[in-house]
This record gives sequence, structure tokens and C-alpha cells, in this order.
Amino acid sequence: MASGPGANSAARAGRRLGGSLRFSALPARGRASLWLGATFFALFALGVSVAALTARPTTAERTAEVFSRAWARSDYRAMHDLLEPRTRARTDLREFREAYERARATSTAVATRAGDPRQVSHPRVGAARRPLDVEVAISVPTRVFDTVRGSVLLPVSERGVVWSKHLAFPHLRRGERLSRRTKAPPRAPITDRHGTTIVSGPASDRQARTAGAESIAGALERPRGAKEERAIYRRGFPVRTPQGVSGLESMLEAEVAGKPGGVLRAGDRVIASSGPRPARRVTSTVDLDLQGASDRALGERQGGIAALDAQTGEIRALSGLAFSAPQPPGSTFKIVTATAALEARLVEPSTRFPVERRATVEGTRVENSDGEAWEAISSRASRSEPLALVQLGICAARREGRR
Repeated sequence: MASGPGANSAARAGRRLGGSLRFSALPARGRASLWLGATFFALFALGVSVAALTARPTTAERTAEVFSRAWARSDYRAMHDLLEPRTRARTDLREFREAYERARATSTAVATRAGDPRQVSHPRVGAARRPLDVEVAISVPTRVFDTVRGSVLLPVSERGVVWSKHLAFPHLRRGERLSRRTKAPPRAPITDRHGTTIVSGPASDRQARTAGAESIAGALERPRGAKEERAIYRRGFPVRTPQGVSGLESMLEAEVAGKPGGVLRAGDRVIASSGPRPARRVTSTVDLDLQGASDRALGERQGGIAALDAQTGEIRALSGLAFSAPQPPGSTFKIVTATAALEARLVEPSTRFPVERRATVEGTRVENSDGEAWEAISSRASRSEPLALVQLGICAARREGRR
């Protein structure tokens, strides 16, 4: 066994370190080499970190960022302006906008969110200049398919984005089309405020379940015309799905229709799916006992009855024109204005006014309904001619303020 001062020193160092290496246990030359290597490595890592933090986006990445931010705002004109000239010349703004709006309607998108662009291809030295590929992460929250996540690969030249239709939605490949197939869930039943069923059953056999409920339940119809079909398609339903067109069925359409489900495809590939979700039973504020009394009171006469809870404003019953042909709320308030003017003795029921169809009252232009002209206050208060009532309301308010 080796002995001597050197061996004893090494042994003591080993015991202190528990068998691990200490710089002090190395010769001076070894320690210098190790320090030099560690310093070089630290400086190299620092340089890489600083370069990563201070790296500036490339021109292609900046173009892609402006394009994708405009996409998130649905600013299709700004996006179209960023297309390179030849692409812009063969793709007019209307066609460009329709590609994105069609994808938005098909996917039932409610927003588009874009991540930071990342250039994934680089120019080759000596090669012909070609568009650079910039990848942008896209997430699309939808009504039916939750959030669809993917990316688009934008070809960006020195003069702008080299666009084609497959760039209108993530996951699409050149030549593919976005499509979907969905199914509507059963409609939810509607009850009155006490839980009595007003109407229930599937859309194909919807029925009022209680005597007297027919007048307020309403009806369902399939969409009529392209405009209504587009509207229900954007909600995610098949275009021939019946929807509420009157009564509570119309007022509560969004609550009782539920959430459709189905599959979303890019070409033949399924990129998202969901199941139909029926809505829960919807409790209205209607009181069927009051509704029946309202219907009987109106009978076959032309008119309408609306019964509201004075404390909450909740609707308890609606009959006749109150439901089928609602009137502007201002017409209801004319009764208050006329009553205030009569109580203040500003006018009598027979008071007549200059025949006017329109006027400017304290800087505000007011015009009679349909341009008609009426003279007596009794006529004006019962019809939709606001000129005299506006003036009377101002006079009554001024008199009240002087008291």
C-alpha cells in the first residue's frame, strides 16, 4: 500500500468529498482547463439565449402575422390586400370573403385565434426565389364541435401571401373541401311557471298538452328561402330542421332547440366530432290560468291583451295582437304622456293642433308614423302620431319642474 504525505492528503480529500471529485483534488493544470471549459460553455449558452431573445421576425413572418391577425378580426379586406399581386388579380374580394365565411358557417365557428407565425422553410443559395412557408397555429371555437385546433402553412413571397382556398381553415389540404353532417337533438318541453306542460314532443310531432295552451305555444316550420336556411345552417342544424316561427316556440327557440352533433370533415378525413345534446325542460313565466282568462276575455274581437307582473316585469299572459303583432313600446307610453297633459290641464280631449307631419322639437327631428297628420288630441293619443304628444310631454315636464 502506498504511504507518505501525498497519499495521506489524497485520502483525507477523498473522505471529505465522500468519493466525489473536488477542484482542489485536481492538479493546478487540470483545474485551469476545467475552469476554461466551464467558462466557454457558460458564455456559449448565454450567447444562444440572447440570440433567441433578440431574434427578430423575418419579413415573411411579419407578413404572416399581419395576415393572421386580420383573419382573427374577420377583416377580409385587409387580408386580401396582403395577397401577392398575381393571386389578388385572379381572386376578387367577394370570392375571397366567401371562402372564409363558408368555412366559418360549416364549422359553426364563433371566433378565430391565431398564434405566433414560424417560418419553416428558408431560401436556398443560388436557387430560384420561391415563396417561404410560414406556419401559423389556428384555434377555432365552435358552437357544435368545441374548439378545432390545427395550423395553416402560408406561402409568403417577397410581394405577399400566395393564397389558395384550402388556407381558409386549419387541416385542409390543397383541393380538399370542408364539410359536415349533423343531427338535431329532440326539442325540450316548455312549461308554465307552475310546471304544467304547455307544449312537448319531437319537432315532427310537437303538440300543446294542456287545454288553452294552443294560443301561446306557437308553431314550427321548416326554413323558407335561402336566408333562413343559411341562418339555421350557421347554428349547426341541418337546413331542413323545423324551427319556432310563432308563440313560445319562437321566443324560446335558442333554449329549446338544444345543441346539434355530428362530424366535421376536411376532404374525407374527420377532424372533429360531437354528439347531439338535448336541452333541458324550459320553464316560462306564463301562467296558463291567466292565459286562459285572457283568451276568453278577448274572444273573437280584434285587439290584444298583455298581462305582466308589475313587480318583476315577467309576462303572465299574451293574447291576440299582443303576441302575434307586437306594437312599438313608445305607443304604450303615449297613454302616460297624454294623461299627464290632461291632468296638468294643458289640453282638453277636443284640443286641436296645427296639421303637421314632421317637426323639430328641441333639436330632435320627429316624424309621424307613415307621414300621417291628425288634429285632435283624442285622435293623436289613440294612434301612432307622436308630434303633439312629444310637445305636450315637454310642456308637462316643465310645469312639473316648476312646482
